[in-house]
Amino acid sequence: MYKQIFSFAICTIFCLSLSALGSGIASFGKWEIDNSGNGWADILWESDEILAGFQFDLTNVQVKNIEGGMVEEYNWIATNNNFRVLAYAPNPSRYIPEQPKPETLIRVYFESNGGNISFEEVLFANQFAEPIKTSSSDVIVVDKPCLGDVNNDGNVNVSDVLAVVADWGQADSPADVNNDGIVNVSDLLTVMDGWGTC
Repeated sequence: MYKQIFSFAICTIFCLSLSALGSGIASFGKWEIDNSGNGWADILWESDEILAGFQFDLTNVQVKNIEGGMVEEYNWIATNNNFRVLAYAPNPSRYIPEQPKPETLIRVYFESNGGNISFEEVLFANQFAEPIKTSSSDVIVVDKPCLGDVNNDGNVNVSDVLAVVADWGQADSPADVNNDGIVNVSDLLTVMDGWGTC
């Protein structure tokens, strides 16, 4: 009898401790990618746990820079290489509290290679340095860039040819569709190759 009560008590404590474990969701918020593949995405965080640090990788991009969101608001230490973002609170007073609804954690600037963008190697940790069970299955579906569509109207046509001709020889122009730093014959050929509806 005592053995059964003891077993029941252990099971109850174990089950309650499992149900007390927190969880979180990392997802993509607003994002943009231009025809040259340069873009940004807001990373959202929602959790019933206090957040003390995190890291994640992004697929099919080269990470260029990170800024903003709660990471900046709470004065976290943040860094990145070309595929990983890592950030943590320097002391307990800067932990990010529970987030009952999705809030912008950080904005990531990147160069896309054209493939879909998703999370990999995701690790979020609470104030006890314990992993937070995190759902991170969100994906940014990246359409193939419409090279040659200078005016971004979804068609490559005479309007785009005229835009290239109008900016001929200029640098830092949307008509530099091949991103070589100057509007020239290469851009005109790119427009001709992409002729039609995107």
